[in-house]
Amino acid sequence: MADVADPSGVSWFVVETANGVAATAPAAGDGWWSSTKPTSFSLSAGNAAKDITVFVKDNAAPTNNVQSTGKISTITLDGVTPSAPAWTTGVVLKSTAYTNRQVTLNVGTSGISATGLSVTAWWTISNVSVSGGVVTFNYTTPNAAGDTITISGTSWAGTAFSTTIDTPALSDPADTTLPNTPSLNINTGNAYTNSTNVSISITGDTDNVWVTGWYVSESSSTPALGDFIAEPTTATISAWDGVKTLYAWTRDAAGNISLSWNDTITLDGVTPNTPAWTAGVTTRATAYTNRQVTLNVGTSGISATGLSVTAWWTISNVSVSGGVVTFDYTTPNAAGDTITISGNSWAGTAFSTTIDTPALN
Repeated sequence: MADVADPSGVSWFVVETANGVAATAPAAGDGWWSSTKPTSFSLSAGNAAKDITVFVKDNAAPTNNVQSTGKISTITLDGVTPSAPAWTTGVVLKSTAYTNRQVTLNVGTSGISATGLSVTAWWTISNVSVSGGVVTFNYTTPNAAGDTITISGTSWAGTAFSTTIDTPALSDPADTTLPNTPSLNINTGNAYTNSTNVSISITGDTDNVWVTGWYVSESSSTPALGDFIAEPTTATISAWDGVKTLYAWTRDAAGNISLSWNDTITLDGVTPNTPAWTAGVTTRATAYTNRQVTLNVGTSGISATGLSVTAWWTISNVSVSGGVVTFDYTTPNAAGDTITISGNSWAGTAFSTTIDTPALN
């Protein structure tokens, strides 16, 4: 309150009014005047806006001039301690973080001051802000339930407070997202096998939450939820020789089943055998060139890797296509030379078989 100068001295009168209405100027002779400048004033009870009107008069007789228009100041009385926090934005879903979560406190008209406001928990609280009685913040890595959030500070009226609120029991979000379609690889990509037991590798089997089951089958029909098992590393294919297709699916905890992926492999259980001359060797010569022996083989044929053709004399220029082995044979005998052919089918079945040269003319 500023000083007022007057040669004859001044007197003061302070009064509370309501609703922005100034008090009526008191008469100069009223006993409410004080020659001491007031430094405090007692407001009426009740949390509300209070209008304070100040009048001054000079002490010169006989007029005792009174300031006809008082000086009005307004202040709000707020004696409420912020309390009773409640979640305004729901936190009922499991998440690795709560973003822009809000807690609303019961506050008076002044609201909560941002100065000195503190929000703490076991894990990280960030981006704290306040508007009125609504405190907004981010909370990283909450537990499933029961994390205690402590909010403390002061109201704008200066009332200190500290209160707590727990995160509620949380439930899984409604998960309708299918797991990613997995990739399937049989026997590390080999085209053939001679066994009904094959190795498998499943990759890309991820989900927005987590994968809880795997299923591999020769059937392309989508499995039931109860068919899924722990991630397999082997599978059994049907026993007849031919092309086999395996299908793979994954599922998640919410019961979503992925689309399927497939891979193929050919089962060939035949051991190459029963060699027969395809290009005749009925004429004497010092060498047989591009002679061919055809073996009974399965769909995979004979592998060139490790193929061996041997005889008493020199064998050269060995090649193979399917079950047909071609080679040169230098200086054959007149009859009865034994040719030994050994190796593996592409399916991995080892073999060793022999054929004799016929009697020569």
